[in-house]
Amino acid sequence: MNHVFSEEQISMLVQNIPKYMYIKLTLINQIQTGELPVGMKLPTEKEMCLSYACSRLTVRKALEELQREGYINKVQGLGTFVKERNPQKQDLSSITSCSSLIRSQNMIPSKKILSYAVIPSTPEVAAQLQIRPGDDVLEYFRVYYGNGVPVILSHSYFNVSLVPGIESLDLENQSIIALLKDTYKLDLRCSNRELRAVLAD
Repeated sequence: MNHVFSEEQISMLVQNIPKYMYIKLTLINQIQTGELPVGMKLPTEKEMCLSYACSRLTVRKALEELQREGYINKVQGLGTFVKERNPQKQDLSSITSCSSLIRSQNMIPSKKILSYAVIPSTPEVAAQLQIRPGDDVLEYFRVYYGNGVPVILSHSYFNVSLVPGIESLDLENQSIIALLKDTYKLDLRCSNRELRAVLAD
């Protein structure tokens, strides 16, 4: 069965987020891309402090969150290693939204659409959506703010054959997930999400 949308690429603007979050997202990106493969030992806390120019408490907080989320495993006396994560479908209602992530940093969230357009799908996007390369998709860019400061860039793809006319709707002032469920009556089961940290312009 075709999927309505594939991966959502979330880019955190590093000047505007806590250092521990930057470290966490950088390591997640390295794990997702295979730069840090399963079983690889992570640098020590001391080495990370030097690499990221931060305190050990900051590094420790990032590692604690990664361990809690199942990315790494600490082995007493040996170090910290990348853990194999069993891929599983995740109910979209349980996925942390960008707005929730911003609220978790004690900031007031807001968002703005940068651009959206119907384009032919690339082979990579088509594979995620389970459609043919070249089939139309809606490419959708958003920026999320925390207390008026841009902190997250979001880049999503939607299978327009399942959501005809979505590009003409008011995407600025409503939740995309709610729109897909309520307007298009779609049964949303899973989402692939890629997190990465980038420098803000």
